[in-house]
Parts: sequence; C-alpha cells; structure tokens
Amino acid sequence: MRGLCMRCSMRMDKGNFFRPRPVSRADTLRTRLQTLEEETPKLSQADAAAVRRFLHTMDEVAHLFEALSAPDGPDLTPERLRFETVQRQVERNAGRLLKALGGAAALEAARPAGAVPDAAPWWFLEQVVARRRAALRRRLLLTGGVAAALIALAVVLFNTLLKPDPAVVLKTRLFDEALTHVTAEGDYAAALASVEQILAVLPDDVETLVFQSVLLERLDRPEEAEAVFRRAQSLGDSPEMALLAKGQLLWQLGDVEGALGLAQQVVAQNPESAAGWFLAGQAHAALNHFPEARDAFTRAADLARAQGNDPLFVQARVNLGYLLPSRGE
Repeated sequence: MRGLCMRCSMRMDKGNFFRPRPVSRADTLRTRLQTLEEETPKLSQADAAAVRRFLHTMDEVAHLFEALSAPDGPDLTPERLRFETVQRQVERNAGRLLKALGGAAALEAARPAGAVPDAAPWWFLEQVVARRRAALRRRLLLTGGVAAALIALAVVLFNTLLKPDPAVVLKTRLFDEALTHVTAEGDYAAALASVEQILAVLPDDVETLVFQSVLLERLDRPEEAEAVFRRAQSLGDSPEMALLAKGQLLWQLGDVEGALGLAQQVVAQNPESAAGWFLAGQAHAALNHFPEARDAFTRAADLARAQGNDPLFVQARVNLGYLLPSRGE
C-alpha cells in the first residue's frame, strides 16, 4: 500500500513538473505587440474591420503597459521602443488608414468612449492628417510670393510662346497628382501608379525615379527602393542631384527631418551647393530653427547670385525676407 502511494506521489510530482507556467501580463503584452508588428506591413491593404482590430490591439497593449508600470514591475524598455515604432508607422500611414476606415466620421464612431489624443493618438488620425495638411500649406506659403509669380509667368510663356512638350505636360500633371495622393490621402499605392505612368514615358527622369524610390520605401519594399535610387544617382548630372531631389520631395511630403539630413549631407560634400543650403533653410524654417534658417537662406542667396542662378537667388531672398520681420531681426 505504501509503495502504491509512493508511486502516486511520484506521478503527481512529475505532473507538477510538466505543468505549463501561467501566462503573465508581460507575456500577453509581448504577444500582442508581436501581433501588431506582424500586421503593420499589411496595413496598406487592410480593410476597415482589420484597421479597427489593429487599433483595438494598440489599446490593449497601452493598457498592459499602464498596468505593468509599477516601480517593482518588469523592465519593458525594449517593448516600449517597439510600440513607439508601431505608433510612428501608424502616424505615417494616417491618411491611408483614415481612408480605409471610411473617413473621420467613421473613425469617430469607432472610437472608444474616453479615448483622448495624448493617451491614444491612433484613434485621432484625422488630427494627424489635418496637421500634415496645415504644415504642407505653411511650407508652400514659405516659398510663395515672388517665386510663385515667377512660376506663373513661366507657365504662361510655356503655354503661349513655346510649344509644350507633351511628355513634360504629362509629368507635371501626374507628379502633382501623386503628391496629392500622398499628402491628402496617404495613398502611396495610388501615388506609385501615377509615378509609374510618368516613367513609362520618361524612364530616365531623375526626379521621378527619386519619387518612385521614396514611395517604394513607404510601401515597405526597401530593396526595390534602393535599386531605383541608385539608378537615379547614376543618371544625375552631379552626385548631389538625386540627393537634392529626394530632399525636396521629403520636405513636400512632410518628412522635414529627413529633408534636413539630406541637405546637411549635400552641403557637407559640396559647401558651394546653393540648392543644398536652400533646402537646409526650408527644413530649418519648418522646424522653427529660425537662426539656422536665416543663415542657410543667406548662404544660398549669396552662392546663387555668385553662380548666376537668378531664380534660386530670388527664392532664397523671398524666404529670408519672410523670416526676418517675424523674428524682429
């Protein structure tokens, strides 16, 4: 009898040994976070239901972080950094996600009661889109005035005194269409389709190739993006041409930090690049770095005048004039 009990005890001990460890809240958080990371690349093709599920999973992860935030809780620094990366991806794709959901009204209807922008910005994508559009308008105003008048005059002369090149007309229309797809709708796939129409006619156009590479990056196709950008660099008149084109494009699309980084790269390689200093001025101004913007526009104007680049000289002076009165300088 005693031997039987000992055998039973051994079985129980063995059973206890193989019993699965209870799932902790930290384990649940990591599982949900992994789900978000796996689903993020699929957001470009997600429908409204999939986007709502994704946003609710973000809520769950945020609540788990809050529940585990006690001083004696686990160190979740790596997980927080991963969650911040997911949030940046969502913000970058705000226009596209808002469109998939059916617009601002549909997002508001799906928004949980009590959600606030500071704690759950992913439920307020319409605000992200509105800020992006406002920033774009400010950037466009910064290069307005005389520069806009010069462009308008050039368009009139182009269409009346000269015979327009159909390929150039096509590029102008489709390039603007692609910019609108990105800035107003967050629809990178539609923008890429417009850009590819240009390349079907102008396969060696550096500016359009750069745009294609940027769109491929945002569609999570990095290898293709790199190959296209290298092709653009090989076709440029100078080593900095593709970098400047990409910087201007990023500035237009709202990636001001990215534009500034490229501008700094250009002027580090070629301190005499008037266009590089002009791009740096644009980026600094958009970031409210006003002394740096003033210095960059001044350098751009001086170099452009010395190099006989009158249009760039005028644009730099216009932007400089816009900055100085508002800063009392």
